[in-house]
Amino acid sequence: VWVNFVLSYVVESKGYAAKFSSRGAEYDEEFAQIAGTFRASTQLAAFNIVWAVVKVFKYLQLFPSVMLLWEALANSMVEIVPFFMVIVMSIVAFTFAAHWTFGHYVLEFHSFTRSFFMLVRTVVAQNSLPYDLMREASPTMAVVFTLLWTVVILLIIVNMFVGIITDSHDFVMAQHQYEQTRMLHRIGNSANVDFFRATFNRGIGALTRTKEKMGSTVSSTPTII
Repeated sequence: VWVNFVLSYVVESKGYAAKFSSRGAEYDEEFAQIAGTFRASTQLAAFNIVWAVVKVFKYLQLFPSVMLLWEALANSMVEIVPFFMVIVMSIVAFTFAAHWTFGHYVLEFHSFTRSFFMLVRTVVAQNSLPYDLMREASPTMAVVFTLLWTVVILLIIVNMFVGIITDSHDFVMAQHQYEQTRMLHRIGNSANVDFFRATFNRGIGALTRTKEKMGSTVSSTPTII
């Protein structure tokens, strides 16, 4: 909304709207600058939305379930970062193989960039490989490449990635249960009360004490006949 407001102000204040209606060629460069600024602003705004969601997710650690999820992700980063490098290197290796083997015939593998993003889409978006075109280019290598890609990337590496996060979650849950047991032995059932429940109980307790105090004040007032 703010980007649209600023753009409208610039267009109206400098008279670009009237110039644009005339569609003169001499104003193409000026409108190209405005369009470039607007596009950069919208891209920055889109990135800020994603970052805001991440920050909100971080501040939601007040809830115990979200806190455990955040701790599991943070703990898994120690193993995910080097493993992510292994994933990238494996995809790059298959990218070279696909580009050199099928790039002369299959459009999706015509360049290194196309090959890389095509393979990434098969992992992230579950897109299938263009097997028919690959088989027309090289029947033997199409079978070998598809088999190796499916086994190495889709079955082994992806499952290892999920396993790292699962192990980290189990470790955090076990640690949380251990801390919860220690707190129960030290302070009793109060260890099961989270921040919001404790705040709610305090509010209810303060309201109850206020009502009792008001009732005792009314009952202690002498009646005049």
